[in-house]
Amino acid sequence: MSLLPVSGQLDEGTARAGALGGCRSTLPGPGGNPAALAWLDRASFSFGQHLPYGLPELGSSRITAVLPLGRGGIEARLGNRGMKGLRYMQYGLARGLRLSRDLAAGLRLGIRHTLIEGQAFHLLAPFYSLGLQYRATAAWQFGLRIEQLRFLTGYREAARGWNSQLSSGFSYTFFEKNSLYTELQYNSLHGLRTAHGLEIRFRNPVLLLGIRSRPFSLSAGLQYAWQSWTICLAFTWLSQQGPVPYLNLSHER
Repeated sequence: MSLLPVSGQLDEGTARAGALGGCRSTLPGPGGNPAALAWLDRASFSFGQHLPYGLPELGSSRITAVLPLGRGGIEARLGNRGMKGLRYMQYGLARGLRLSRDLAAGLRLGIRHTLIEGQAFHLLAPFYSLGLQYRATAAWQFGLRIEQLRFLTGYREAARGWNSQLSSGFSYTFFEKNSLYTELQYNSLHGLRTAHGLEIRFRNPVLLLGIRSRPFSLSAGLQYAWQSWTICLAFTWLSQQGPVPYLNLSHER
């Protein structure tokens, strides 16, 4: 059971982010940097699933809905993981806002709920994520994401197992449609590390590749779009654990 909170750190938000080595600070769309919600122009609904230990009983699932609103967008998220008798639930709301034509900021707030069925045990812990994204040019974008820095909350015990993370990076778009992502991340469990992702867009599908330094991991995925539906299948291979599969299905309106 003690492995379950740690498994949450394998949840990279979406299968796409997982396939890109966990690079999220400049990634567009929901599920990553809350500032990315500021660029939304369409509503969407998505379902995500990943298996940190290859067992459905220890899987993690997430339902996300996003909606453009004013000078940005909003996101509602419900997450669930664990096993029979021990569950970790997550409820969150996020808002992204364009501060100028090229600069956006975002905030995600929520509650993590730990419960043991039949034992009347419940533990509630707040979580948050802050983000900035800056579009310097059509090709270059920079981002910053802060997640659950404990010294800002005072919930050190309640947040145990949910690692703090600070990440900063850039993305570069080349040949008009392919993107390179690079991040420097600090994680309270793994320390300082680097992450890199490559997105190669054929007409359909999109090939996703990623690598991260600590713990060392390699990842890959395919994203396929059909009409208003998009499906992404990805795998991350962790040196200390083995393969972790991801699935994400989304629908835009």
